[in-house]
Amino acid sequence: MIKKISYLSFICLMLSLSACYVAQPYSSMYSKSDFKHKYISFYEEGEVELDAWYHFSKTKTKDGRSIYRQFFPETMTLTQEVEFQNKTFSRKEGKARYWSESGTLIKEGNYQNNLATGEWKFYHRKSGALQSKGTFEDGNKVGKWTIYDHKGRKSQEVEYVNDLREGPFMEFDSNMVMTNKGVYKSDTIFTQDLVKEVDEDALLSRVEQMPYLTSCKSILEDEERNECSTQALLKYIYSNLKYPAKARDLELQGAVMVEFIVEKDGSVSNIDVYKGLNQYFKDEVYRVVNQMPSWEAGTQMGKKVRVLFKLPVRFKLT
Repeated sequence: MIKKISYLSFICLMLSLSACYVAQPYSSMYSKSDFKHKYISFYEEGEVELDAWYHFSKTKTKDGRSIYRQFFPETMTLTQEVEFQNKTFSRKEGKARYWSESGTLIKEGNYQNNLATGEWKFYHRKSGALQSKGTFEDGNKVGKWTIYDHKGRKSQEVEYVNDLREGPFMEFDSNMVMTNKGVYKSDTIFTQDLVKEVDEDALLSRVEQMPYLTSCKSILEDEERNECSTQALLKYIYSNLKYPAKARDLELQGAVMVEFIVEKDGSVSNIDVYKGLNQYFKDEVYRVVNQMPSWEAGTQMGKKVRVLFKLPVRFKLT
């Protein structure tokens, strides 16, 4: 658990890292019959299985709905349950629910013609508390959205127009006391009125420096050093990530999500592969992140701080 860390000390490192395997002609040791009815305990009465594999199933219900379910296969934990228009499973249409690999509900709502529609609710992955709720139209956020902290306490209200923050917003502290209000235009704060007093000197003197790999330490300019660190991280991942043989034979692929903390001494801790898809990918990503090169710590207001990174790693058969 991260304590005494400011809101600016979190970063989502949006890198799409791929471990590609150039597929050679081969005959899998598995067949569809190996996984027939593997997930039958999740079906409704009268539901007919159309297809199944190591990590998913496709079914048709008595009332004509087509349902795709995805699982973390080693624990048989349900992670997706989505309704489709027909048995071709080409168009999402109807209810959808998604769970973390630990079994916590993380989002739920409806699709129409493959696009999110109506009210959706999102939940904090670890606590299970409500994270946000609001309305989609044609896949875009519209109207008022309410955001909550990890304990389910309202922290913000904001208006959306076509997936962009547009209009008035309000922010609240943990006691539901308003701390800020203002107006967004085109997803950017246009005006704001901080309700609580702010130490302006502290704001002016705040200097932010995200962590970077030690191999880039000799570069003095921040932007150039950060770019160096990003490329070095990409190179490290590409060079060390291996496609698990079992996953390859099962024709498994997809994006894995991992988070970790860069500590004040530059070490990496709290590695959590929270979306592993299967144990083979989960173990491989953990191995690579755990052996990551050394970092230089991030700083805030002149002091070293712990920084949380979230990193997508994609496994793709080509």
